[in-house]
Amino acid sequence: SSGGNSEPAGGGGAGGLVLGSYTLTVFGTPITITIGAGGAAESSSGANTTIASSSLNLTALGGGMGSVGTATAASGGSGGGAGTQGGGSGFGLPGTGLQPASVWGGFGNDGGNAAPYYMGAGGGAGAAGGTYTGNGGVGKEYDISGISTYYAGGGGTKYSAGGLGGGGSGSGYGPSINGTANTGGGGAGGVYSSTGGAGGSGIVIIRYLDTYPAATSTTGSPTITTTGGYRIYTFTGSGTFTY
Repeated sequence: SSGGNSEPAGGGGAGGLVLGSYTLTVFGTPITITIGAGGAAESSSGANTTIASSSLNLTALGGGMGSVGTATAASGGSGGGAGTQGGGSGFGLPGTGLQPASVWGGFGNDGGNAAPYYMGAGGGAGAAGGTYTGNGGVGKEYDISGISTYYAGGGGTKYSAGGLGGGGSGSGYGPSINGTANTGGGGAGGVYSSTGGAGGSGIVIIRYLDTYPAATSTTGSPTITTTGGYRIYTFTGSGTFTY
């Protein structure tokens, strides 16, 4: 997800977050993992992250782009924050984040609203984006990787912090901060001639009890750990997993 510039622009929404227990019914067939890139600053929403095989298909939706000026912010895993028209003569519109359990890529929340000169922040997995330069929406905290970590935080504005979970924060009239890579965090919004931040890329973590054998093969160089009674495969780039 991304923010923008030219006029005060809202923060980018976080990517979708899919968490659950799934059973493979076909063994020996690769599961294809595609890690979605974060949206480029000023130009696009984030790309989807997917897990696909003959027995399992999951999609975490990319985060919505923050709006520039009074345009409507984009929807996505979470909605982008609203921009605002210069000169104090207009209001931005909130992003329209996707809601939990309604679609894959759930836990999405709306981007924040805006007032003249004051942008809205991007939505996160745990909360809506802040209104009138409020902080990006907080993400969700999980310890599936063996370390308690927040994912999918919304991007802040030029004047506010990103949400916990990789959301980028603003820095006055300097460059905005990108969403953190491999968190699904949204980038911070821009203002006037200052560029907004790009969104953070996705991540896929596969975990199962270590009483079961290791995968027969993987591609994409996942990080493989065994801790707390689990085998954990962390993909920060696209690849395959075969059991």
